[in-house]
Amino acid sequence: MRQWVLSVPHRLRYRLAYDHRLCRTVLGVFVRALRSAYRRQARRSGFANGETGMVTSVQRFGGSLNLHVHFHTLVLDGVFVRDADGTLHFHPAPTPTDDDVRRVVRRVRRRLAQLGIGEVAGTDGDVDPLADESEALAGLSRGSVLGRAALGGRAGRGPLRIGADPDTPWVDRDVPLHAHDSGFDLHATVHVAAGDRGRLAELCRYLCRPPFAQHRLRKLIDGRIAVALQRPWADGTTHLVFTPMEVLARLVPLVPRPRINLLIYHGVLAPNAPWRRVVVAREEESSVAGSVVAATPPSAATDAMALPDDGCLRIRPRYRSWAELMRRAFDTDVLACPRCGERMILLATIEDPAVIRRILAHLGLSLDTGDPLPERGPPEPGDR
Repeated sequence: MRQWVLSVPHRLRYRLAYDHRLCRTVLGVFVRALRSAYRRQARRSGFANGETGMVTSVQRFGGSLNLHVHFHTLVLDGVFVRDADGTLHFHPAPTPTDDDVRRVVRRVRRRLAQLGIGEVAGTDGDVDPLADESEALAGLSRGSVLGRAALGGRAGRGPLRIGADPDTPWVDRDVPLHAHDSGFDLHATVHVAAGDRGRLAELCRYLCRPPFAQHRLRKLIDGRIAVALQRPWADGTTHLVFTPMEVLARLVPLVPRPRINLLIYHGVLAPNAPWRRVVVAREEESSVAGSVVAATPPSAATDAMALPDDGCLRIRPRYRSWAELMRRAFDTDVLACPRCGERMILLATIEDPAVIRRILAHLGLSLDTGDPLPERGPPEPGDR
């Protein structure tokens, strides 16, 4: 798996934040550019009619609580090709070069320009559908995109920076597999090797993380809020300081519109893709035409796979127990005996908050829920 991250110019970020149809259009152009790049590379290696798969997380936030709509796309780093006997074989792609990344971002920028979508699109100040719908939300969104306060006496000004050195010279980082073209930014540094399920799960959790972790917020003596950055900026900034109203003003635009999907599948992973059922086959029991058979093991799923004659391979979703979900979410094994460490047998669960409080009070245990887990950081230094 390889992660491709596309950022767009500031003016376009503002438009994508409220126009989900436009957001899907930009994403479609990006996905088609990636698909073409992988298919072209496969043809060079002698594999025609190859298809890859992707899943995109549309993120609306940046590291400073700013409105920053961008796309994190996980790509099956290669293509599936159907052989003459009907089996599917996965052929890994070679590591992309810096020129490959530049070619993709250039293709995205040119195609969007042809569609009338780009940095110069929407420069007419009299045409702003969001302002027509809600002038307040439009003002908050514009301020958040630009990193400036939208309300109060500090309107139009940026937050106070702690640790910043105004004399720090500008430094251009030389990051591999990174390209910039007229405000469009693309990088593809993060890669997960085949079979590394733990690393892949970590990356997926990073893509689906919330805008910020609670432990990053600190209330100062004067009532202002200090927000810790995930990484220090080039000028040494480690924290941004906001008034409580400014924090709320930053959070409002990060909330997406209702009934829109921010996790989108493409290619062979798309819901109606003909090859999806074979590509996502797992080592679990599956029902095929009324009988129970074993699905293709993951180790062989990328080697040789074929659909049944009737094409009716139905995968039963994996069941995750309550205890396993607790372990994944809170890093706590709730079934481990605190005395001997052996596994306990779960007989029943208590879900009524009033009953839970009475039991804890009777046992003399704290009702405090404890501190949240630290925020999941980027899986690699080059990631965003």
